[in-house]
Amino acid sequence: MELTPEHIQAVRWYRQGGAIRPWYVMGAWRCTQTFGVGNAVMYISKGNHYGFFNRDVERAIATQHLEEQKKNPDFIASQIAAWHAACTKTREFWKEIEKLSKLSDDALLALARNYDDARLAEWNIAVMIEVFDPWTEELLTKEVRLADLQLTSDEIHALIAPEQLSMTAQRQLDLVKTALRFYDIRGAAGISMQMQKLSDQYFWSNNDWGNVHYLHADFFREEMETLWLLQREELKIMKQELEGYSSATFQRKQEIHANHAIPPPLDAIFSFFSLMSIWRDERKVHAQKCNHHAHHLLEECSRRSNIPARILVNAIPLELQSLSLSPVFLEELALREECCIGTLDNQKNPHWLYGEKAKEVFSQLNATLGLEELRGRVACRGKATGTVRVILTPADFSKMEKGDILVAPMTRPEYTPLMKIAGAIVTDEGGVTSHAAIVSRELNVPCIIGVQHATTTLKDGEVVEVDAEEGVIRKI
Repeated sequence: MELTPEHIQAVRWYRQGGAIRPWYVMGAWRCTQTFGVGNAVMYISKGNHYGFFNRDVERAIATQHLEEQKKNPDFIASQIAAWHAACTKTREFWKEIEKLSKLSDDALLALARNYDDARLAEWNIAVMIEVFDPWTEELLTKEVRLADLQLTSDEIHALIAPEQLSMTAQRQLDLVKTALRFYDIRGAAGISMQMQKLSDQYFWSNNDWGNVHYLHADFFREEMETLWLLQREELKIMKQELEGYSSATFQRKQEIHANHAIPPPLDAIFSFFSLMSIWRDERKVHAQKCNHHAHHLLEECSRRSNIPARILVNAIPLELQSLSLSPVFLEELALREECCIGTLDNQKNPHWLYGEKAKEVFSQLNATLGLEELRGRVACRGKATGTVRVILTPADFSKMEKGDILVAPMTRPEYTPLMKIAGAIVTDEGGVTSHAAIVSRELNVPCIIGVQHATTTLKDGEVVEVDAEEGVIRKI
């Protein structure tokens, strides 16, 4: 389907974004064809992307899922179980990927395509999380109103909070425990072994859809050195807060139940969203590990074809039928790196636009977002004034200083160190179960999510007030 100006204008779009390379993301992105042809569009430029999705289609699918949950309290659990089964099949490829040197070229490319298809099978299930991002708060508010309850926004957020630590928080807890253990014996022989254990456990944990990093023991040693700048009592408080998160979350929910007669059907809906938060984090962890193995496939294809991985990462496994790539295709990959628009047909095959045409379509899509006001949904209350730092990819991380306003398409685990020093957090996308929402509440940093056009409206160096009481960002 051609992306005509008329079609673009007729659709109400929801924009997402972040670091992306086609090689890593295609298995996941192809699932968005379930929204219908022309209802999912991806713009990529130099490792960053903006995805545009028909928000009304997402709302219809989200409403359908919520109605299924009302009829069948086990619905969300059954979806998570089906996703786990699909992930198990994907993980079966990991052993094969560890032995790539023994494969013929044809077998290598077949493995890459099959691995991508396995990831598509997972995301055909897990994509249901995405459709709630623009609509969670509205749908929850409606259900609360129908139950004739007077719950505050903070109480609703507490009731849907996950009752277990996120991977990011668990990694931090493991680091804090280690820092305390070796606080007075920092030169002990056992610390190197402990750093290696952390690396073995979390080497994949800074991966995203555009970048793959192997976190070696030295990385965790640097993290440890930062923690050792704190007083022992400060580390003990951090440990206590992290270890007490689950019980504190459960206790807060019990307090709300004691103050409000929440009917069981509504309580089941709160549980639905709480489970979805946990599932989102599990999905993220699995995707990070999957991209680690996808990177091995990329490197092996690069080695055999003599094409640099930085170029080949703009291809997708589906396109590689041979490692002898034509000059025409290599030129297309260069165009894709610069800027491109991707859409999907009925068979979930990608179609691309490049150059000025891609930029024109991107401009038309952005123009539909309503750029008059910077407004979003409150994830963590508070107010802050500071200097804007637009963080699109990890390459931008060095710009961030303590007290700056972190502005990003979305946040992921590797953003957590920046979130800890931010005066406030503003994201283009995300619902109340998103990473930015959950972590900002854990850190108690003012946060506004779902602003849509923050990263393209705000500029580095501008001073803004983030009013996370009203959900508004004002330039000063």
